[in-house]
Amino acid sequence: MAKKSPHPEWALACKRKGTELRNLNGYYYLYEVSSRWDPDKKRSKKITGKLLGKITENDGFLESDKNRLRKQLTRFEGIQVKESGIAAAIRSLFGSSVSALKKIFPDSWQLLVALAYGRLVYQAPLKNTCAWTQYKYDAALLQQFSLRAVS
Repeated sequence: MAKKSPHPEWALACKRKGTELRNLNGYYYLYEVSSRWDPDKKRSKKITGKLLGKITENDGFLESDKNRLRKQLTRFEGIQVKESGIAAAIRSLFGSSVSALKKIFPDSWQLLVALAYGRLVYQAPLKNTCAWTQYKYDAALLQQFSLRAVS
């Protein structure tokens, strides 16, 4: 025999898999829900997640402002903010020095520029050169000088 839900049909129509319908102070809300194994109790434990929105009889499901903002922010996950001021300054101030290094040290000028740049800008130990070249905007500057990340 099927269990009768305490919620009205108009509220149940908005419920979907992975969600929980709650009646709080006469208003219906939809929450994310999942489960996780609890090794102490040796059974699954319900984990209530974020509020998805409110459900009304006239309007149906109304997404919460926080959930709407959360969805908008996921569009910007691939965008990275990186520094550029110091890279522009170094490009304008030391461009001629790099071309002189190319002439004097044709085989190792790239390594010398990368090491000097890391010490100047980040006061980084020489062993960390590869790390900052991968994560900074300045890596684009080094690429302009035909530099690859130093291994």
